[in-house]
Amino acid sequence: MTLLPSKKVEESRPALIALKELIHRLDSGYLWRWGEALTQVPPTTLEIETTARLIAADLLDCGFHPAHLAKWIEKRAGQEEKSLLEILRDGQKMKHEGVIDYDFLIAFTEIPEKALAAFENDAIKVGEFQRVYSTATNSLNMGSIDPVKGAAKISTRARDPFSAVENVLQWLKRYETRVRISSGEELTFDTRVIDVNALKIRELPVGKLLQLSSIEKHLVFRPNAPNATVLAQIDDALALLAPHLQTTPGVSVASLWAAAEGLLGSSETSGASVATRLAEIVACSFPRDEIHTLARKWRRNGNGALHDDLRRHWKSYFINAAFVAGIAANGDPGFDDAADSAAVIRVQSALASPQIQVATIRDYLDSAFRRLYYQRNYIMHAAKFDSVSLVRATEMSPVLVAAGLEQIINAQTQGHWVSPGSLAARARNEISLLGGPAAKPIFTLLSS
Repeated sequence: MTLLPSKKVEESRPALIALKELIHRLDSGYLWRWGEALTQVPPTTLEIETTARLIAADLLDCGFHPAHLAKWIEKRAGQEEKSLLEILRDGQKMKHEGVIDYDFLIAFTEIPEKALAAFENDAIKVGEFQRVYSTATNSLNMGSIDPVKGAAKISTRARDPFSAVENVLQWLKRYETRVRISSGEELTFDTRVIDVNALKIRELPVGKLLQLSSIEKHLVFRPNAPNATVLAQIDDALALLAPHLQTTPGVSVASLWAAAEGLLGSSETSGASVATRLAEIVACSFPRDEIHTLARKWRRNGNGALHDDLRRHWKSYFINAAFVAGIAANGDPGFDDAADSAAVIRVQSALASPQIQVATIRDYLDSAFRRLYYQRNYIMHAAKFDSVSLVRATEMSPVLVAAGLEQIINAQTQGHWVSPGSLAARARNEISLLGGPAAKPIFTLLSS
């Protein structure tokens, strides 16, 4: 490792070979050793999250899709006879099962003749596609596909069905771009595909468009606003953020980072600094959003004294303050959803140690934004489109960048125009003041 920073490639090559061999050696029995270690010395409360992240990261690095891992762990966690050691041993076995060959049948709702002909023997007659579609397992109760202008078989190799479907989606996006640029004609495909291996209908994970309610809430789209310069920055960032679903991971990463850098960067600012600024803005908004969501839910569907107290208020500040006071005094009021109960625990931790918890959130976000920045650099400066973590980097990055943009838009209220740079400075100041006498309530950190 000490030789890797060497500027001379010939000097660093032996170190890279040694590192590769070390990784291979560590990978052998990695999860099994975790199981042994956790059986002997159970992790503390503070170590549980880090331990879970390390184990999950290992499985993700092997190419397993998060959705597949979620189903895998849920199934085993429900088996009372399964110990943690046995679950991790199962995971180690799963790692060594290797990749699987998958075949999918795709329906095109619009496709030029030349593009369909390019599939050659993998092109399928529309009638045959419809026949197989009608006999395949349709657990999602998806309706028929109409019209179908053409159909084809696409093959891929992956660790699990979810990863295979994602591979197919990325290939189709690239093919769509290739056809449009080469012919100027449209190519569109249906999101419902047939998994030939399981004879099952699956849906391509095209995702949902991001929605920023703050744009309408603060009417920042009105013409002739006095903060025209900031709004121009926001408009450009929105334009870069919008197409992330319609493009490939590489282009998505480049445009997402351009949106972030356009708002918080400058010729004198490093990419790492932009990542940290964005992380500080989002970290300051996180406690407020979590408290606001929980308070509204309990105000709407809860009961008891806290529910009655929340119903007395109409403004968000007082609703949030009442909710915080309630859980600080009495804990979880009785949420049914486990996710809500977990959120209450996070809020309690933030209230007890605001400086530590908000700083931890900031550090997690900083790591995520820096990964986005590094992936962008691999693409823009090294033409590296095959990074193993590229797809994972594009899964949460749009939501996180949008969360930062949401706060920048929120700062554009009448009479309080705050530039993105000023908002980032405010976020850093408020985080540094947490835990002291000048600290604000954690649900008002970005308020003026």
